[in-house]
Amino acid sequence: MILQSIRFNAILLAIFALITAIVLASTDALTRDRIAESEREAAQRKLLEIIPIERHNNDLLMDVQPIPEQFWDSLGLKKGGNIHIARQDGLPVAAIIPTLTRDGYSGDIAMIIGINFDGTIAGVRVTKHRETPG
Repeated sequence: MILQSIRFNAILLAIFALITAIVLASTDALTRDRIAESEREAAQRKLLEIIPIERHNNDLLMDVQPIPEQFWDSLGLKKGGNIHIARQDGLPVAAIIPTLTRDGYSGDIAMIIGINFDGTIAGVRVTKHRETPG
């Protein structure tokens, strides 16, 4: 009797685990594209805060150049990154460069810096930090 009860509960638990796994896998499959598009839009918004759409007519997320390895240390990067190039009618007008400072009180502070091709700063935005308010 006890063995039958244990067997029944084990089968019931296995069925429940299988149904849960199917629901989770289905949810992941159904939302993967939507999540990727939301992440792309969020990244695009961050870049557009520095170089507004009026200043360029290319896709900032697609027009990228890898950061040469000799500059990783000076930018605080561990594994490189991409420079986003803003172009107006094919001519470069600005670049957005990722950087990381390890001087944060609660950890690293990730930023993006926009530099116009005339040498002026277009803008700086913090993209990730763990600092407390105030």
